[in-house]
Amino acid sequence: MNLMAKIDRVNRNVSPRLSKFATALWKEWQRLRLPESDANIILAVSGGADSTALLLAVDELIKHRKLRVTPVIAHLNHGLRDESKEDAQWVKKLAKDLGYEVTAGTRALKESVSKRKVNLEQAARDARYDFLA
Repeated sequence: MNLMAKIDRVNRNVSPRLSKFATALWKEWQRLRLPESDANIILAVSGGADSTALLLAVDELIKHRKLRVTPVIAHLNHGLRDESKEDAQWVKKLAKDLGYEVTAGTRALKESVSKRKVNLEQAARDARYDFLA
């Protein structure tokens, strides 16, 4: 089943059982003693497979009433690829379709790398941490 079909299924109705991934996430969530209710959480979603899977699994846990938290979806556009703007739009649409607030930002990493004399990976990490804070 492709990603959009899964999103459509989740939006229409909740399946009677949690997916394997959501079940594993729920066990780890409990093991780490993360807040299960009455909390706002930030989910950093790049639009890639890992962060999208995390968002969908958290949404599944909420719909199954395992989690009673309020997610805010955060997307940072590093502006490094031509497709970056499309990624940002896709994440915004997905989050809104699922019913979540979205916070999006843009950082010019190329300037930061040359100015601070750090590698691109470190500059991207620093920008994400700053944005999420």
